[in-house]
Amino acid sequence: MGALRYTDHELERVFSKLVHEGLLRNTVVVVLGDHGRHEPVGSNDIERKAGHFASPLFIWMDESLRSPATYRPRTVSAVASQVDVAPTLLALNGALPAVGAFAGQDLSCLLVRDCLSDQVAYLTSVYDNLVGLASQDGLVLYSFSTETFQSATLDFNDFPEGEWGRSRRSDSRERELMALYEVANVALDANRLWSWREFGTRL
Repeated sequence: MGALRYTDHELERVFSKLVHEGLLRNTVVVVLGDHGRHEPVGSNDIERKAGHFASPLFIWMDESLRSPATYRPRTVSAVASQVDVAPTLLALNGALPAVGAFAGQDLSCLLVRDCLSDQVAYLTSVYDNLVGLASQDGLVLYSFSTETFQSATLDFNDFPEGEWGRSRRSDSRERELMALYEVANVALDANRLWSWREFGTRL
């Protein structure tokens, strides 16, 4: 609770200063969590690590940019990924190129209405040695440590004691996950994707 109060106070301080200095005009503010949730969720180690993928994203647009077709205050529960942030922000500013080298896609319609119900996100964690596939059907994870697949719901809010909700599991989703893993690594080896392992220490 103390951390939430502190965060709320800091957001108020930042926004107040931006308003005071007149810096919010024609501005989009994005607050993106980095490391996901670390409080205990799930009934075993791999399920707890799945919470690390759940990062909060807050988008605020100045009134000068808002219109009923582009923005309205709402909570979005659709699947999204960090790679979707850049094309979404460009689209909000009318600057999304017709052809771009983005791994993600424009999700700006979610700021107005429910859309993109078939959205899928590929997840990977070098820290937890996991890869995953998230969709509205739930989450499929593969642990390289245990060489096992596990599936679960994406509802991180209401867990019965000692039990994490199971989603429908299918061999096709497991094959899709491993195919994405192989393609991503081939792309990295060919220098077609940015690699934190290779470039992170240079930042």
